[in-house]
Amino acid sequence: GLLDKLAATAPEAVFFLVRHEAETGKAALLVGAGAEAMAQGVHAGNLARTIGQAMGGGGGGKPGFAKTGFKAENVKAVFEVVRGLKGM
Repeated sequence: GLLDKLAATAPEAVFFLVRHEAETGKAALLVGAGAEAMAQGVHAGNLARTIGQAMGGGGGGKPGFAKTGFKAENVKAVFEVVRGLKGM
């Protein structure tokens, strides 16, 4: 998928992508980590869980790919949570 391509292009990077479904009122944050980022201790599943908890929900996944869901009306708030992560 797209996160796999991004991780291959920039293995040192961590990626955050938002999927917004206006018709359902739902949104999801997809988190990806390249191989070098993971080697330095980044775990996309832990990031997704932390962000999801800050948004009043859950989330999680594997070291290289994870996701969390939230209400579409909170799209701007999720970016603030991501910006506030230590080390990002």
